[in-house]
Amino acid sequence: MMSSALPPRRPVAGIDEGEGMLRLLHRVIYREEGQGTVEYVLVILAAAAIALSLIAWISDTNLFSGLFGTILKKVIGFAK
Repeated sequence: MMSSALPPRRPVAGIDEGEGMLRLLHRVIYREEGQGTVEYVLVILAAAAIALSLIAWISDTNLFSGLFGTILKKVIGFAK
């Protein structure tokens, strides 16, 4: 009688003994933990990219100083 060279099987954390491999794979792939956070981060990154694009465009066309100059004149006019 030959002895097996393999060590005995130990349970892996998060896997029930009777759980099949397909069920485990499905659980790992379709896990939704943290999905909301990822969506918020993507929206914030998209908004930042749009804002930076607008700032770059406005600063290249010299609208930035004209726009804020007009706004400041109106604010000062209301304050008087």
